[in-house]
Amino acid sequence: MRANSDFQRYSEKLPIGVALLGADLNVLECNAAFCALVGFDSPLGEAFGRFLTQESREAAMVYFTEGSQGSDIQKQVDATLVTEGDRSVSIYAALVAA
Repeated sequence: MRANSDFQRYSEKLPIGVALLGADLNVLECNAAFCALVGFDSPLGEAFGRFLTQESREAAMVYFTEGSQGSDIQKQVDATLVTEGDRSVSIYAALVAA
């Protein structure tokens, strides 16, 4: 997590995991709840897909691809994390212009 960033200031106290991904789908920033969810102290720079099962990774990639092509992402994609107990999560995403 990057100190003093707007992202951290707004997301750190949220009780849900939040991550900001780059165009390559690597984690650029995240809050403490996201770290706890995926079981990493600092997942920065990690490929988001590494936290998902293979089946979930494929569905998430389709979801993110639709968003990168300008689709309005209002739905979520359900996924399973590769963590102890295989936690199920819902992923919501929105394309943010740089």
